Amino acid sequence: MEVDPDIIRIKATDESGFFNAVQTLRQLLPATIESKEVLDTAWFVPCVSIEDEPRFQWRGMHMDFSRHFFKMDEVKAFLDYMALYKLNTYHMHLTDDQGWRLEIKKYPLLTEKGAWRIPNNQDTICNTRAVENDLYKIDESNFKEIDGERMYGGFYTQEQIKEIVAYAEDRCITVIPEIDMPGHFKSAIDNYPFLSCNEESGWDTVFTYPACLGKETTYEFMKNILTEVVALFPSKYVHIGGDEVNIKSWEQCPHCQGVIKENGLKDEHELQSHFNRNIEQYLQSQGKQLMGWDEIVRGGLTKDASMMWWRNWAPKAPQIAADNGNDIVVTTTAAYYFDYLNEGNKLERVYNYEPVPKAFLRNRKNMF
Repeated sequence: MEVDPDIIRIKATDESGFFNAVQTLRQLLPATIESKEVLDTAWFVPCVSIEDEPRFQWRGMHMDFSRHFFKMDEVKAFLDYMALYKLNTYHMHLTDDQGWRLEIKKYPLLTEKGAWRIPNNQDTICNTRAVENDLYKIDESNFKEIDGERMYGGFYTQEQIKEIVAYAEDRCITVIPEIDMPGHFKSAIDNYPFLSCNEESGWDTVFTYPACLGKETTYEFMKNILTEVVALFPSKYVHIGGDEVNIKSWEQCPHCQGVIKENGLKDEHELQSHFNRNIEQYLQSQGKQLMGWDEIVRGGLTKDASMMWWRNWAPKAPQIAADNGNDIVVTTTAAYYFDYLNEGNKLERVYNYEPVPKAFLRNRKNMF
């Protein structure tokens, strides 16, 4: 970008380059240009010469819709801020134990019932903080009465997802869907209990019971869901979660143990990787690539899978993935989890955080 007293010149090699240059121009102007009011004022851009390019391919933000649902206008406002700060990947965490947020036409109960829950401790925390800060207040439109009980929730129709994807694309942002499997699957198992090992749904100690990986019906269910998901999201990647899976039910399940024996697997972690490879093959048949949280490295990865490193207390995970040739997205809790209180992740810590582990600074080819 060249700015002189007479003209502003922008040169770029692709659409995103031009788009990001415009965001730089916005940042050079006074903050009042973002006002919705009509202002009778002159705006000046300083004379500068700027040559810029992104350090990382993947510059993302994540929103967890399962724990707290966000309305369409909130999503669009979030995307607008992402565009201003030149972020290019929007990770939509659409399913988890606490709620299913995406319409799946083949399995309507996922949203008819799975999108709604009795208010829980996460909602209580918001209501408590709302006393001092209205931003925490949960909109009443997110509640409705079901079978005589006040329920919290919401979901996106497939048409709304298409609208979000298009809105993001206009801002050079790619939308990545996350559909958690085989753990964090309670909102599905609640309504389709055949998915679990004992056809029961619920919490063990810290985590919920996962889907059974010894039943063909589980694989069929997952692939039917993903068929509808890949049709909605043009992104290269589909995120399947894979984190915090409670494997104890697999240890007792004759179906799961049968798969372990038949395929010569060492343990339940390799059983999860066996499942991941099955799902990965299906995604590849649909022109997509699998991505998961860093726990998926434990039982082994194919060369094509990608992982998000979120557990900064598990430094071996990215090294294992890199040694295997897998691409890595750095999303560590040490700096990037903004659901923590400000005392946990202060602005200075986030701003100054070096995302590439020291051991990788000499070879960054695997780092997004």
